[in-house]
Amino acid sequence: MTRCVEFYTRWKKDPNWCHKCGDAVRQIESYIDLVDGLEKRGIPQETTIVGLPEGVARPLIAIQDEEIKENAIRHVENLLKRETPTGGAYNEKITKGDVEQIIQKVSNVHFMSETEEWYTPKEIIDSVLEVLGEIDLDPCGNNKSQSTVPANKYFTKEEDGLTKSWDGTVYMNPPYGGEIKDWVIKLLDEWESGNTIEAIALVPARTDTDWFYRIDAHPWCAIRGRLKFSNHKNSAPFPSAVFYLGSEGDIEGIERFFKVFSKHGTIFQRM
Repeated sequence: MTRCVEFYTRWKKDPNWCHKCGDAVRQIESYIDLVDGLEKRGIPQETTIVGLPEGVARPLIAIQDEEIKENAIRHVENLLKRETPTGGAYNEKITKGDVEQIIQKVSNVHFMSETEEWYTPKEIIDSVLEVLGEIDLDPCGNNKSQSTVPANKYFTKEEDGLTKSWDGTVYMNPPYGGEIKDWVIKLLDEWESGNTIEAIALVPARTDTDWFYRIDAHPWCAIRGRLKFSNHKNSAPFPSAVFYLGSEGDIEGIERFFKVFSKHGTIFQRM
């Protein structure tokens, strides 16, 4: 490292000293930028990750779960080997977005069950019951002996709740894969048709999606922190939101939702 610093210092004083050293200089500058950034944030230098500049490596540095971090670093190292076959320390084609995509994929594999089912934490179920009184239907649940939701009726994956009528009070914690949009639209359709008279939905807080924008006309709670779903060892890698769909003009229902779920996070209502 000492020779690298000497080399870099000499080049900065006289860029004409070497016309063929641009790649090496960029690598040294990337390392210096990363170390400087870590020092300013009080992070030890040994947390430097695979030679990436601080701006690109920041999502890796921020990972709290050590297993996810280790797997993500391994995937980034493999990407570096593919994109930098000559063995360079950093390839400018690799962006912060690339790193974030890798982290998301690793997190999905780490946290998602084979059935994409996330069993609702007991504290959320207790609050749902406090608001609704009882749950007539869990449209995307397991059978009664396996479910954590005390509903009067369940639609299992095999029964395909998307093809059924959702009557009465509904609690929905949908599969969190790509089909979540279908479940949210189904809930809105059943509520608008009058089949569902009152409902609560627990979903990931993907505020940048079309389906989230459609349902956020209803009051919702931005859950504080990350939920620990009952069939997972660690907390979820994503934030959660709970939506309330009440009878039109039912101010008491909204007030009840606000009172009960305020202990879980901040309540929002579109104006």
